[in-house]
Amino acid sequence: MTRDPVSATVRLARIFAVAAAAGLGIAMIWANATSFDLEDWRTYMAAAERVASGGPVYDWSTSAEHVYRYAPWFAYALVPFRALPPGLADGAWTAFVVAGVIAAVAPLIAHRTLAGFGMALLAAGLLTRVASTGNVHPVLIAALVLGLHTRAGPILIAAAASLKAVPILFAAVYVAERRWTALTVTLVATAVLVAPMAWLGYEVGPGPSESLFGVSPALWAIAALGSILVLGWLTSRRSGYVALAAGAAAYLALPRAFLYDITLVLPGLARWTPENPDPQSTREPGRD
Repeated sequence: MTRDPVSATVRLARIFAVAAAAGLGIAMIWANATSFDLEDWRTYMAAAERVASGGPVYDWSTSAEHVYRYAPWFAYALVPFRALPPGLADGAWTAFVVAGVIAAVAPLIAHRTLAGFGMALLAAGLLTRVASTGNVHPVLIAALVLGLHTRAGPILIAAAASLKAVPILFAAVYVAERRWTALTVTLVATAVLVAPMAWLGYEVGPGPSESLFGVSPALWAIAALGSILVLGWLTSRRSGYVALAAGAAAYLALPRAFLYDITLVLPGLARWTPENPDPQSTREPGRD
């Protein structure tokens, strides 16, 4: 029997792609695992200090990279960390975000496939990079990966949306599944968490120069609108790829996008398996 050269080439290309992804992920993990500077954590704690002392949540006098940009509830939630010695507080938060990295990629590792391991390492590298600054992003992604399809999903989406806005697009999953109560809870909870930002002085700032918005606002608008239209089409068809499309649209619609933000696709990959590449929800449509 002669071997198909095309199939052999495809297999070789797949192995190369997985090896490249795994190698890049390992390199990022290695480079950042020993260089935790926790600069974003310092920004969060500065906001917690302000609200604890009766000051404003938002301080726009600081440099752009050190501005607290999240919903007020998050700053208040961190106030208890002030009771800990600084070193212990830093260590506890570091453990929290590292746990988020592990939880976010665990479903990919559970597939026990070469592709799954490769994607897990690449995602872990990206998440470790942002975890090294103490950013809450790995925890946000882990919460969506583990909880999107659970009863806690609406609250988790609302919390994530109050931090980065674009995760609200994951509510499309509930539209596709005809889970109207879950959709309503998501929208109401998001409004409750986000509304205080308006009267507490939140200001919309420009995106970083390395983001698509920073390169070209017009190009960003086209990419964001196009991805949202694709998401709407898949949602109308009740596709099993709605969560994945929501993650991709969330990344493309984020004005202040960094490379690590591409991990927003992880909630859509969490249910993928080699046996069932169409990650349909196990919930019955219309049930909450």
